[in-house]
Amino acid sequence: MLHGFAASRSSEPKADEGTAPTVTSSFHIEGMSCPVCAATLEFQLSKLPGIYQVTISFDDGTAVVRSSPDGPSEASLRATIEQAGFRISQK
Repeated sequence: MLHGFAASRSSEPKADEGTAPTVTSSFHIEGMSCPVCAATLEFQLSKLPGIYQVTISFDDGTAVVRSSPDGPSEASLRATIEQAGFRISQK
């Protein structure tokens, strides 16, 4: 399910992604003030099990996460974003 916008900064898809079904979650992020913030958030999200790809746009303030259907729930993704020090907005 896609909620939001495409983004411009992307980690490489993991090798096990292949053609497996994916779930896409998008978030509007507040609190990213520099590219290092985006890289930090990308790193934190990509550590979660079942994540195939994380795309962060510092300029647009968006995060797009592609994961396996058995990957983290949206609540878990939200918690990881907030634990990394960012807020999710309702744009």
